[in-house]
Order: sequence, then structure tokens, then C-alpha cells
Amino acid sequence: ENIEGVYNDDKLGLCKFKIKNWIRAHIPKNIIWKKYSYFYDFNKLINTSSIHIDSNHVPVDLYKKYDYFLTGSDQVWNPNFNRISDIDFLTFCKNKQKIAFSASFGVSKLEDNQKEYFYKNINSIPNISVREDSGKCIIKELGIKNNVEVLADPTMLISPEKWKSISRTRNRRME
Repeated sequence: ENIEGVYNDDKLGLCKFKIKNWIRAHIPKNIIWKKYSYFYDFNKLINTSSIHIDSNHVPVDLYKKYDYFLTGSDQVWNPNFNRISDIDFLTFCKNKQKIAFSASFGVSKLEDNQKEYFYKNINSIPNISVREDSGKCIIKELGIKNNVEVLADPTMLISPEKWKSISRTRNRRME
């Protein structure tokens, strides 16, 4: 099976840009590379699709190639992020293919001028789970009738013992 990675990278915020530049200037490159090398090594284990998607390009017939599309996890629907787009709400596929898994708003309420956009997009997702009770309340306050489940952060869905069995022990020197 393929896992499709969808990255909305067309609106890199100024704050994010400044933080990255500061990190590059102040943290030795070997420390940064070591951290990211674990991530890249892990990604090699995932059989991903070669199709690239961003807010400027979604193949017209993409919905025909997959049974389901998932969106979600950490702050995917945060209205304060300038990178939020229709892709985060899976607008490119049929409603029955949409699943929001452990989605998070990162806020406890929406501003009045945001509610119409979120209602229109979330209401089309039949299967929704969120990370926080506040997310469930936001969806209810929008008037969306879909059943919404509150699930844990996906990283908490396996036991500490399982995490220990799949992770490497790292030698860290505490100062």
C-alpha cells in the first residue's frame, strides 16, 4: 500500500523563516544533520507515492487512485497558521473518501470571520476525530452534525513498552 504525503509548502511564514535561519546560524550542522538523519532513515521504510501535491497542484483524477484520504494530526486546522489551505480539508476528493484523524485546531475557539470557511470544509468530512475536547466543541458550535470522536495524540496510541522496543537507546549526557 502507498501512503501519500501531502505537504502545503507554498506559503512559508516569515517567522518560520527567521527561526530556521537562527537555528542554522547557532547550532552546529552535525547536530542538526544527526537529528534529521533519523527522520530520513525512517521515511525510507515507508512506501510512498511519487505524486507531489500542494495547494497549486493537485492531479485532477487523484481521487480515482485511492480509496481514502486522511488529514489530521497536530494543528492541521489551526486558523492562525498562514499555510492552511483547502488541501487540509481534502477538497480534492469525494466526501465519502475523507477522513480526519486526530485533527487539531490548536485554538479553543474560532473567530467569527473564520467560521464560514471552517463550516463549509469540515462539514464535508463524514469521519472526524480530533485530539482535544475543545476541537469537538468547535465543530459542534459550527453546527456540524457529524459524530466527532476525541482521540489521543497518535504518538500515544501505543504503550511505553512498545515505544521502547522500537526505539534505539540513545546515550545522552545530562549537564
